[in-house]
Amino acid sequence: MKSSRERLEETTFEFPLKEENDNVLSTELLPWLNVRALIQLSQTNHRIHGLFADKSSFAREALLDKLMPYLEYLADIIVNEPTKENIEILQKVLNVYPDLLKRKIKKVVFKETGQEYIDYSLLQLAYAEGDDDLCLDLKPCFKLAMGSDAAAQEEIDKQIKEKFEYESEEEKQKAEAHELEIKNKLAIMLDAVIQVITNEQFNNGDDDEGKLILSRATLDAITTFRKAFDALQPRTIYKGRRSRLDTLNETNDAYVQAAWGWQEYNQCALFEDGVVSHVLLNKPQNDAMRCNQGLGYFWNDNPERFKRSRTLREKNIKFQDKLRSESSEFSSLSGSCINIADGMQRWHSTFDTVFCYANLSNAKHILLCDKKTKNLQSLCSQPKSDMRLANA
Repeated sequence: MKSSRERLEETTFEFPLKEENDNVLSTELLPWLNVRALIQLSQTNHRIHGLFADKSSFAREALLDKLMPYLEYLADIIVNEPTKENIEILQKVLNVYPDLLKRKIKKVVFKETGQEYIDYSLLQLAYAEGDDDLCLDLKPCFKLAMGSDAAAQEEIDKQIKEKFEYESEEEKQKAEAHELEIKNKLAIMLDAVIQVITNEQFNNGDDDEGKLILSRATLDAITTFRKAFDALQPRTIYKGRRSRLDTLNETNDAYVQAAWGWQEYNQCALFEDGVVSHVLLNKPQNDAMRCNQGLGYFWNDNPERFKRSRTLREKNIKFQDKLRSESSEFSSLSGSCINIADGMQRWHSTFDTVFCYANLSNAKHILLCDKKTKNLQSLCSQPKSDMRLANA
């Protein structure tokens, strides 16, 4: 499948970029530029939106209509391919025409799960996906679009309020009740699969590849958990976010508590491959890239910058591809967990080491959640603690 960048670069329209004496740009040609031309243009000293300052609002809206294919590709980058390279493209295009920030995309699909965002702007998508770094980087583009810091902040507040604040006390109470319902259902699902893993005896021998053969009851319980987990996720999102940061924390809390009773490597490894790997598949792509890099590297004596890497730190394999791969330890089980603290596949082989990394991963993910919440709330002029961050 072609990346957003490749599709953007292949989106070539009828006319090429034209410059006259290297200082006058033909405004009539702008709607037909391909992305290479837009990027080249963004590296000049010209500001395209300035050329339209004296145009009528009708003409500007007509121009934005013609630029909608670019907006759709930029939205796809935010949700599905927020690599360093693609984010640089997005920023360059928005520096050329920042008014795109005020437009919405009818539908954006998260390809890993098929979930759909309906009528979201670029900022709203970045906010919904918890990409706090990108949200903060978009603020200067809002100033370009709106003309002043005050007007930019007003537009940011308006967009965030529209999708992430409650319109009434009744709506807030319904959302909180729904959040509690999801939390309770997840707890019941985790209790059920943990009980089955606890009962697994690992006494069915090994297959031809030396992997442990699991009982049918255990394999069925893992399949049941995965289907129930998928059913908990919203399919179409009109407000708020499609995934919960708290889901992984709650899963890890249940894991750590169960592991105290297990004191057994095989049961820990089975929970990671059977349950945690599937929960991680629902993570936003920007979070997947943080996990690729290793969450522990963001909070140590020499913290690293966010690299937005497509692949694991130790191996040239994508986050989701590794999670979906066959378990290296259990027969007939798809799912291979990642050590998100280090950005590596699981290498430890004793209870002490697996339990240590379970605790470490949980602690680092809690730090990530706190950082995201703080940064996202800072976008608003009057941040509210009860916004739809709980749905993240």
